[in-house]
Amino acid sequence: MVDRPDAITSDMLQLKYERDTHRADGEFRGRHLIVTGRVASFKRVHGVLVGVRLSGGSTIFQRPTVTMVPESQAYVTTLTKGARVSFYCRGVGMHWGSARLGGCMPADAWIAAETERYEASFFGLHDDASSKKV
Repeated sequence: MVDRPDAITSDMLQLKYERDTHRADGEFRGRHLIVTGRVASFKRVHGVLVGVRLSGGSTIFQRPTVTMVPESQAYVTTLTKGARVSFYCRGVGMHWGSARLGGCMPADAWIAAETERYEASFFGLHDDASSKKV
């Protein structure tokens, strides 16, 4: 089972990067996070919708950017601007003033997958132990 990720709002994440990039990198880069916020706009690469920009920070030009894992890119098409969202992501750092998050998926999907993995592991071990009884 994966360690419990830290939770943070998109606004707080962006503000921490704006105030002290080096310190924020030490706190978030490479770490798994649950990030909550509101959809500000959508991110496209070569015409393909791959993520979102979340509201947050002190300027509309520098906002936290979320890039989804390929399996979760279709989820982005169901979102609208202003929608409240929660994502499970890995902190990537800062790019042109915006906090970046990668390998993201909806937090609910991550929680469901972790629960399923835990239950499979638990019941798998449990079944092995009970099957050895004679």
